[in-house]
Formats: sequence, C-alpha cells, structure tokens
Amino acid sequence: MSREGQTLTTIALIFFGLFITFTVIVGLSLFSTIDIQSTVYLQNIVPHFLDLPFSFLSFLGSFEVTFAVLVAIIVTKYAKNSRQAIYTIIAFLIGTIAELSGKLYLFHPSPPKLFFRHVDILFPTTYVHTNYSYPSGHMFRTTFLIVLFIYYLSGSKKKIYPIILLIVILFLMASSRIYLGEHWLSDVIGGILLGTFFGITLINVVNRTN
Repeated sequence: MSREGQTLTTIALIFFGLFITFTVIVGLSLFSTIDIQSTVYLQNIVPHFLDLPFSFLSFLGSFEVTFAVLVAIIVTKYAKNSRQAIYTIIAFLIGTIAELSGKLYLFHPSPPKLFFRHVDILFPTTYVHTNYSYPSGHMFRTTFLIVLFIYYLSGSKKKIYPIILLIVILFLMASSRIYLGEHWLSDVIGGILLGTFFGITLINVVNRTN
C-alpha cells in the first residue's frame, strides 16, 4: 500500500470511529440538550425571509439532485473505468443504507413540528418514511460529494477558492437542516461523519484501481 493509501485508510478509520462513538452518544440521549439549544438559537437569530432560500438549498441536498451530481462525476471522472464507476455507486448506496438504518432503528425522534419552517418547493422528490432522524441524509450526501470534489481540486493554489466555496456550501446546508427544523445538530454531525468516511474510503479504493 502506498503512503497516500495508508494515510487515507487511517483518516477513514478515524472518521468511522468518530461516527460510531457519536452514534452511541446520540443513542444514550447525551446530546439532547445541545440539540434543543442549537435549534432555538439558530431560529432566533435567522430571519424568516430566509426560509425560502434555505428550503431551496435543502432541495439541492435531496437524493435526486445529489444522485444526478454523482452520475455527472462518474461520467466525467470514471467513464473509462467501469470498476471505479461501480465502486462509486456502491459507496453511495451503502452509505444511504447506513443512513436509513440509523433512522429506522436508533431511537432519536425528529424535531417537533413547532420548529418546522420548511417552505414547500414544487419539485418532485422522493420521501422514505423513517421512525427517527439520525443521521441526516442531506448531510451524508452533501458531505460525500464535497469530499470527492475537494480531493479532485486539491493540489492547486488556483483552486483554493472553489474549495472554500464548497466548505461554505457544506456549512450552509448544515445550518439549513437545523434552522428549518428538519434535523437536530446531532443528526447533522452524524451525517457529516458518515459522508466523510464513505467519501474518503471511496477515494482510497478508486486510487488503488488506477
């Protein structure tokens, strides 16, 4: 294994360990007070006229949009290597299954309706009913894609601004999930950790098939 491969493996394992550890913390309800406080804080400082822009941003993190972006990545980066294309889809789908499993089996109720500020946008999106809310699927998918984009952009000083923009988008997406009352802070953190783990793991696997 190359030095880069060893580094990526180590980082991936760290994020996997963080995800498992944080999941246990959430399952024990040790983050509940922080969840409520962070939601109340954001909703107090963010004005209502941002409900619609944040809702549109939320739409961009939907399964349909993110999967379309993933397909674009496959076409542009892995079109000549079918194995890499398959690995990319598999990583995305396994991560999605992990996300849905958490929402089905980890007792962690969603924010109550009194926090809900989402504005319906007339674009068709799928919705899978789950019992609970941990981790955030939007954050898993967004983080997964952003990790890939940052890796592609790294190594060039001229691309520092696109990387900063991607980080800003991640921050805004995370804030939107909490502010709109769709998810708790813990759901957002869990989604980011899960997306980072699968993104780095995919990069490591793809590099080995070059």
